[in-house]
Amino acid sequence: MLQPYLSLQEPSVQQPSLNFKTLLRWLVQMQGSEIELGGFKGRTNKLVDGCYSWWVGGCFALLSSLGIVGAHGRDEDHEPATAHQEDGAWDDVDDSVWDRAALQRYILCAGQHPAGGLRDKPPKPADSYHTLYCLAGLSTAQHNVFLSSTRQDAVLRCWKTSPESTHEQLRQACFTHSLSWTEEDGASRILGGQNNRMNATHPVFNLTMTHTEGIMAHFYKQTIPSRPKKT
Repeated sequence: MLQPYLSLQEPSVQQPSLNFKTLLRWLVQMQGSEIELGGFKGRTNKLVDGCYSWWVGGCFALLSSLGIVGAHGRDEDHEPATAHQEDGAWDDVDDSVWDRAALQRYILCAGQHPAGGLRDKPPKPADSYHTLYCLAGLSTAQHNVFLSSTRQDAVLRCWKTSPESTHEQLRQACFTHSLSWTEEDGASRILGGQNNRMNATHPVFNLTMTHTEGIMAHFYKQTIPSRPKKT
């Protein structure tokens, strides 16, 4: 998203780089075993912790957008599968690198505190920090969000150039990229039924798509096109 701004750096400054192969290897090794209920840990030889459901689990959508791993998503003209399939319909889900069902099971069975809220792990108490990131992790395990070229074109067509703005092309690139993330219709997999369903979470901002659009529209002073209504 911020990559266009690298052009503002001096040519002598070394460009940042990332070893995706080693990153992916580390991420998949952070998911706990069956006895750990499939939660994520944040460091090697550390116990699983509910907050890493987002800090680690949320990385896979970002890698997927770069074409690096699994379930890349499809634009609106793709014919969706049966919407919101539940426990018995996981056969066609790409869990080759991480187990979405297992992460949901950890959050729902181990992350919930009997008195309410979510937590690191039993027997620890719930707190607002872990409640936030457990819920975000639950969302990313339930939904497939992807960068939609169709959505990007729609956002770009509504862009209004400001004569007072500097670096207008960079602002436009950041804005359109941020708002191109789309939930794939019919791809949700909810463990335990629809009562457990979360709204899809933006993988960069960790907000719902609706809240992300509202914030971007306010600060960029732009009109955002409506999304097609789901049937």
